[in-house]
Amino acid sequence: MSAFLRNYMYIVMIFCRRILVLNYI
Repeated sequence: MSAFLRNYMYIVMIFCRRILVLNYI
């Protein structure tokens, strides 16, 4: 369960970073 949560958080962080980059451009 912890591994799944860690992967979910990692995906969310990447998604947020991509959104921030799109907003920056």
